[in-house]
Formats: sequence, C-alpha cells, structure tokens
Amino acid sequence: MGLYGIIADLRREHPTPTAMQELVERARQEGVYDLDYGPDPYDKPPPEPLDEATAGIGAILAISSVVGIALAVLAVIAGLNAIFSSGG
Repeated sequence: MGLYGIIADLRREHPTPTAMQELVERARQEGVYDLDYGPDPYDKPPPEPLDEATAGIGAILAISSVVGIALAVLAVIAGLNAIFSSGG
C-alpha cells in the first residue's frame, strides 16, 4: 500500500484534524514517509546592490511621480477656485 492509499483510508476512517498525526505515524511505519517540501521559500540570497543606471532610473521615476501628483493637486485647486469664484 502506498502513501496515497494510507491517506485515503485515514480520511474515510477518521475525518478529523488528528488524522494527520495518525497519517504521519502510519506512513513512517510503512516506510513511505518521504515527503519533500522543496527548498525554504524564505531562505533567499541577499539582494544585490543597485548599479548607477538602475538607481538613476528609479530616481527619474520617483521625481516624475511627484511632479504628476503636484500637477494633479494644482489642477484640483484651480478647478475648485474656478467653481467658488463663479458661484457668486
């Protein structure tokens, strides 16, 4: 009997959270507990330092974003000023 057969049997016999503990114990007894979860996803290499070109592109994007937000704020202020000055 393989691991999937043991899992199917236990799910039919014990549909509870404790079935997982019984599953691991039974799989070890049968010699089929060889689950490999792969490498740890949180074990990453440190980030590489930024080169000058990448930092420059990032700076240009940040500056253009700030300029865009400033222009949007000025447009809203000008629009509200026009609305309130013509209402009267």
